[in-house]
Amino acid sequence: MRLPEPIARCPFCTSLYSGPDVRAVGKKHGNQISHATCSQCFRAMMFAVERRAGHVACVGVLTDCAVDEAMRFEKGQKISLDEVLKAHVELRK
Repeated sequence: MRLPEPIARCPFCTSLYSGPDVRAVGKKHGNQISHATCSQCFRAMMFAVERRAGHVACVGVLTDCAVDEAMRFEKGQKISLDEVLKAHVELRK
């Protein structure tokens, strides 16, 4: 998968992502979700790329997930509010 030029570089070390560095994870609301791991500094990013007539918009987030983990999480069940509250209560103990 090839990213558009403004986001085709690692934001940390500015190395150009190569083909195997970027993997499609899924699609949401027409946006392509991708995972990229820099082959130079090994930092990982998740990207949501939206392509519309004549422009490209992107949001990127630093992650500690490997691509296989990101794919597994993308296909997983959503966490309910009750689960979040239960975890919060447990952590406060």
